[in-house]
Amino acid sequence: MKFRPAPLATLLIGIASIFFSCQVKEQIEEFEETKIILKESLFRFTVNHPDQLISSESSTDLSWDWQTRNLLIQAFVLNSFNPIIVKRDIFAPWYTQGNALNIIDPKISSEDGYKLVMRNFGSPENGVWRPYFGLLNTKTNLLRIFIHNSQSQPGHYVEAKLILIDNQNNQSKRYDSKPARITQFESWFNLEFQLEPNQLRAPFEEVKFLIECEGIRETVID
Repeated sequence: MKFRPAPLATLLIGIASIFFSCQVKEQIEEFEETKIILKESLFRFTVNHPDQLISSESSTDLSWDWQTRNLLIQAFVLNSFNPIIVKRDIFAPWYTQGNALNIIDPKISSEDGYKLVMRNFGSPENGVWRPYFGLLNTKTNLLRIFIHNSQSQPGHYVEAKLILIDNQNNQSKRYDSKPARITQFESWFNLEFQLEPNQLRAPFEEVKFLIECEGIRETVID
């Protein structure tokens, strides 16, 4: 019996079948890998700076040196369960376990271009819900605001919007922060806002802003 090569049409059909099968398989695999992510809002809060009640107290002045080694921040925090003010010693973000800046050189010094432009750690008479401070990089116009999770609120990350307010109470456009990961209770929310040149200028004691924060938890649905 002599071998007869397959007709060209038969070969083309076979190749097309293989190609189609591969495409279907890839589409099935992509469908199987597709997951639905459910975003759930767990909490909301607003930071209004400056707090007029303590604007003249030492807990808000800008002489505080954030670059001190092994820094413990003394804060006066309001308790959400009891109407009392609790004095607490809190590690700075770069000394807090799990924080993204807890590395050998976090690049947050004045030599890196940063200046302290705001803070509020509360006082014995007027506590705060969440101590915070802000560093502005005068070279890149990056504003980094650190808010302590003193209320032990859960979630995966925080979404935040910043509004700057001038002396005539005019509001700037809204600046969005990158999602700030919630690493653990009693940690910090590291917010970053990329400002425009000269958006924040000295004297920084007169800086006013509003931050709207929302805690998010994500659930993957297969």
